[in-house]
Amino acid sequence: MVTRCFDIQSFLQTRVMIYSIGVINQSPMLPNLTLGYEMYDTCGDVTMALKAALSLMADRINPDFKEILPSVVSRKEHQNLLNRLMQTVKESTAEVIVIFTKTSNVRIVLEEAIRLGINKTWIAGDSWSTATEIRDLKGIEQIGRVYGFIMKQNTVPGFEEHVRGFTAQLAEEDSFFSEYLTRNPACTGSLDPGKDPQNCSFHNADEESSTAHCTNIQCLVQHIDRDESYGIYLAVKVIAQALHSLLKCDDMKCNRTATFTARELLEEIKQVNFTVDNITNISFDQHGDPSLGYDILAWDMEDGGVILKEIGEYAPSGDIVLPQHLISECNNITVTIYNCSKACPYGQELSLSGANNTCCKICNFCADNQYSEGGNKTCRSCKDNEFVSSDHDCCVPKTMTFLKLTDGFAIVLAVFGLAGLIFTLLVAALFIKYRDSPIIKGTGGNLCFLILISLATSFSSVCTFFGRLSDRTCKAGLPLFILSFSLCVSCILANLFQICVGFAFEAKVRDRLKRLNNPVAIVTGCMAVQVALCTMWLTLFPPFRKTVHSEQHILIRCDNGSNVMFAVSLGYISFLAVVCFLFGFKGKRLPDLYKNASFITISMLIYLVAWMLFIPVYIKTSGKYVQAVQASAILVSNYSILGCHFCPKCYIILFRKELNNEKAILEYIRKHYEKKGVSPVTTDK
Repeated sequence: MVTRCFDIQSFLQTRVMIYSIGVINQSPMLPNLTLGYEMYDTCGDVTMALKAALSLMADRINPDFKEILPSVVSRKEHQNLLNRLMQTVKESTAEVIVIFTKTSNVRIVLEEAIRLGINKTWIAGDSWSTATEIRDLKGIEQIGRVYGFIMKQNTVPGFEEHVRGFTAQLAEEDSFFSEYLTRNPACTGSLDPGKDPQNCSFHNADEESSTAHCTNIQCLVQHIDRDESYGIYLAVKVIAQALHSLLKCDDMKCNRTATFTARELLEEIKQVNFTVDNITNISFDQHGDPSLGYDILAWDMEDGGVILKEIGEYAPSGDIVLPQHLISECNNITVTIYNCSKACPYGQELSLSGANNTCCKICNFCADNQYSEGGNKTCRSCKDNEFVSSDHDCCVPKTMTFLKLTDGFAIVLAVFGLAGLIFTLLVAALFIKYRDSPIIKGTGGNLCFLILISLATSFSSVCTFFGRLSDRTCKAGLPLFILSFSLCVSCILANLFQICVGFAFEAKVRDRLKRLNNPVAIVTGCMAVQVALCTMWLTLFPPFRKTVHSEQHILIRCDNGSNVMFAVSLGYISFLAVVCFLFGFKGKRLPDLYKNASFITISMLIYLVAWMLFIPVYIKTSGKYVQAVQASAILVSNYSILGCHFCPKCYIILFRKELNNEKAILEYIRKHYEKKGVSPVTTDK
């Protein structure tokens, strides 16, 4: 029994269903079959509707219904929730608000919006797009523009005439109509002069009925809607058409019994494709959506009331169709300040949504190399020494990458460099102590100390290849090695030349060599060329500190300035080394007790091989270890001289003292020539 939740439009919509079923039963569409119905009152609540729908399937499934959650928002019980909701709406920069809920909830929200003076653009769902109780709210014109979507509108054929035929006797058959008459008594007999037989005002569901006036039953026609009622009419038609196909009916009979499953009927409904009353074609897509589309309504609230205007339609294909005059009108609409002040999340920026818009903006993600702090900030690029965070919300400093002293490779280089320097100083101290001994004089004398100084300098240059590099260290590193090692090789070359002169027995050859046998001149001449090359290099194309930027790192390394000048300077040392190698190789046959020529040959060979291997490794290596490759080649070069040229002499000084005297040298020379049958004493003619 319906007591308080009576709604006139819902009553009329039930009558549409009953009327549509009656039309089907009176037609030859389903011969010898009569459609029936069961009706449940939902009181406008979706949870009640769900319970009613489940009751229809009680013979097939029996769900254990424990609780029905209320969906009505009560001001008393949910005032805090409403306050939070309205605060969010009020503070939001959104231009458009979509409300998709039932009419009773919409009323509560919009009444609060009117009270707070909120002015937005509202999108109405089909549940309240045409709702009278919302349109009649006091102050509704203050909330802003309202647009709604409703099912395609049309008139149910013959239904208006059917309603006009209602009489008071219908109340005996229809409890809903009886409830209507209880609330709105029909006029009977003659009317008092003060009574208007056309009074069509109705009381709200929550108000008490009054018999102070009567109502003309035909006033119900004014409350027939053209959207939901027409949808109900089409739904009945679809069911009937599906049954017609499922039961294989013609105008006379159905060729199948009326026993079928719900699944069979559903499959037939999916295949429905027909035209209703030569007006509306209806079918369903793969998602079960009908082919009808929606009408788009606008609320015209400029004349003191709300007038519904159909302004376009939404087609099933997804296209929105608007009349041309409305498109032109919309292009001139000024967007509210809310849209101009939109706030974007981190990593996004505001940009115009179209070429013709001056304020309507959308949030777009920043490019890969840009960031944004959100809000109304634009996307910006980071500095060269920064990179964008993964969330594109800030810049992160790039990591400085270089060969640090704590790096394993750097530690090894530093240890070998320091060990070489210490060993060189120890050798120098030993040579100073025995500077007057034959072995020191026989291997160059004072030239040995010059070689040791150059080696110490070369070992020291290794420390410029790691750590936080600077322009000064870059300019000092390679040139310092090249000059010091050039001095070292020049001194060795002068010493070899002395040995060759000392053992040249042909008078003419010896005389020529003696003119050239000036160690100071040889060293000075060789170094002059290298000094000129390095001066040109440091003046025109000096090495410098270079930073190489990658996505998240900054590599610090030294650039040679000119690889050509570096190659020429290194090539000149190699040329001197080749000359030393040739002199040493030829001098191996000379009576040299200390094997200077042989050891020098080996050291020069090691140097040449080391730098030949250095070139391809240097070209292929990238990153911070380029400096390490250079330092490694320098250490190998230094140790080749230290190990082959000085270690044998230190061994003799410390452990073979019997060889460190002039008698031993002369005896070795005499035996050498006696083996060859040559007298070691010659007389010039």
